[in-house]
Amino acid sequence: MPIFIAISLCLIYLVLLIISGKKLCDPLFLFSIVWLSMLSTYYIFSGIYIPVDRKSEICLLLTVLFFAVGYILGKWTNKTNVVFDNESYLKRGYDKGLLRVMQFFAFIILSYAAIIDILSMLQGKTMGYFRYNILPGIRTPIYLSLMMYIANPIVWITIPISIIQIYYRQADRKDVFWLILLFITCLLSSGGGRAPLLYFAVCTAVIISIKPLNINLSSGMKRRLVFVAIILVIFIAIISWKRGSIWYQELASYISIPVAALERHRNIADSNSIRCYGFLTFQGFLRPIELLMRALGSEIINDVDKAYWYIDQRMVLTRLGETSNSTVTCSTYFYYDGGVVGVILLSFLFGLSAVKLYYRMINIFNVKNISLYMIMSFFIVFSFVNISSAHIEWGFAIIWLLIIGGKFRVTIGSNRFE
Repeated sequence: MPIFIAISLCLIYLVLLIISGKKLCDPLFLFSIVWLSMLSTYYIFSGIYIPVDRKSEICLLLTVLFFAVGYILGKWTNKTNVVFDNESYLKRGYDKGLLRVMQFFAFIILSYAAIIDILSMLQGKTMGYFRYNILPGIRTPIYLSLMMYIANPIVWITIPISIIQIYYRQADRKDVFWLILLFITCLLSSGGGRAPLLYFAVCTAVIISIKPLNINLSSGMKRRLVFVAIILVIFIAIISWKRGSIWYQELASYISIPVAALERHRNIADSNSIRCYGFLTFQGFLRPIELLMRALGSEIINDVDKAYWYIDQRMVLTRLGETSNSTVTCSTYFYYDGGVVGVILLSFLFGLSAVKLYYRMINIFNVKNISLYMIMSFFIVFSFVNISSAHIEWGFAIIWLLIIGGKFRVTIGSNRFE
């Protein structure tokens, strides 16, 4: 019954948002589509999964409900009425020179794993083999730190910045070059991971939804775009083939199995008294503090380690004995952090922060704010399989974006907006 109520709420949200003329990139619109897909797919095929307790269903319902509560409160408290949509602001708001330097370092770091992946494929191995059998061996502590703190975060900010500049015709050849280079290198170095492809798609959908353009392209530009599109499709097909997997089977599992995973992890959290008090959900930002607390022997950090260990373990989630790992909803992270209370508070904060970033982007339309909201949109779209703020590379992507973005000020009369 709670699952059915959650599905109904998602449908109600979508109907109201469509009637009110909200755009696809609206945070509640994105959240409702994603969670409606997950919950309804699970509801239809629930017979193949392990039984899910009513308490787990209530946690999912509370996530759907309090994300909307946070969204509504954030919308009501948005006091800025001036909308800066001047496209000249897109030329400001970030340090291109610093970004170029960091892109170079990111490429050097990623190239090591990418070259090994290419050599592996030339020997007839799949990307899946590289990802699960070779990649763990080359990820030494030093190399893994370089990936998490520098390389991957720079890729995650290069993609939205480049898409924005290309979309508004303010990109030069170097912007396009670094986008393609880092995108392909990231795909290769991760063993064909889905994240770069899905992130690219989310960022593109968001920028089109924000401000559709009526573009009259020359025949030469159209041919170049068609060529790039064909190359991209071929590359994605090769990636899928080399991974040795069937994409639609993975998609079906990805959509519905996180509900069953919540049941397992809720029982684990309760039986082992694991409570992380926000340090799990926000580890991407709190990593330096966690390292200090770990050195001091904090019990909270021990619980964070336990939660991550359990999330990474393969667990039986279907009646036929099929296993999965790491595919959990954001509700799972919230529950590890504070039980039912954690689900309520963190779902509320999720919706509140999402709508605040959305209106900040609308009110001051520059590269930094659009990129921040693109990252948040990815967090929302991926919320049915994890919460990206729990991952160091995403927390540091936002930190790097704030550093490279710097300050952006607009003064109108006696009002200053930053």
